[in-house]
Amino acid sequence: MQTTSSKATDAVVLSDKLSELPKAQTQPSIYKVHNQLRDVNGKAYEPDIIAIGPYHRGKDNLKMMEDYKLRYLQFLLKRKKGNVETFISAVGELEQEARSSYSEPPTSLSAPKFIEMLVLDGCFIIELVRKRHKRDPTCKNDPIFKMGWIMNSLQRDMILFENQIPFSVLCRLFDLIEGPNKHNLLIHRLLYFCENLYSGGRVKYTTGRNLQEIKHILDLIHGNWIPPVEEVCVDVDKVPKIRKWRFIHSATELTDANVAFKKVKCDNFFKVDFYGGCCGLGLWRCHL
Repeated sequence: MQTTSSKATDAVVLSDKLSELPKAQTQPSIYKVHNQLRDVNGKAYEPDIIAIGPYHRGKDNLKMMEDYKLRYLQFLLKRKKGNVETFISAVGELEQEARSSYSEPPTSLSAPKFIEMLVLDGCFIIELVRKRHKRDPTCKNDPIFKMGWIMNSLQRDMILFENQIPFSVLCRLFDLIEGPNKHNLLIHRLLYFCENLYSGGRVKYTTGRNLQEIKHILDLIHGNWIPPVEEVCVDVDKVPKIRKWRFIHSATELTDANVAFKKVKCDNFFKVDFYGGCCGLGLWRCHL
């Protein structure tokens, strides 16, 4: 039987362990893909050309873009007549917050290396989306813009689950590059950069989310693409009602049930309606 003194000793040991736990400043928002998903198709979660953040940093097939990150930073500093020390200092203030944004903190990266990574990745993203949005004349001689496959790979890689840096870092850098309190411009450029990934064409920033709620680029795209859980719609009798999310059969199952699909114009990939014997499915309308 355990004595009172041994119980007290165990309590002290447990208390010491609890006190040694690191104090996370923010809830993790950048995770690694679960093995059950990765085992199905691991390639789907791997970047093709660029590493953003620590999870894929240093992989051989992604090293080519590291030179481009340096060149973009050099061009940015020359264009804005700035100095890299300012960026390092500003991002350094966010280091602990940024580290705790990762579910698996990059403990192998020292503070200087971690901050350097955030500056290089953040400035590259900001300069890349600026050049595409402004159609900068330098794009003519930029291999990223001259070869379509590179741009397509970059667009895909920048919205991968594991390939993210905190949005707060992008905002802090954007304050230094374009001026304070212009974050809607950053959001607009990011959405413009990713617009051809959307079904239905260009999207506008209409989610109404607070800036602090946006975790990273993927979160921005995801939150702006999916419509509200509930929205007011009008049925065939012109009576307003509340639309709620619900699961429907897959397109394969609908086809097997002799449902035919027909193209219709729609700016919302997730909008699904059924009326007048027709199933309106995103950019498609299917007829029974």
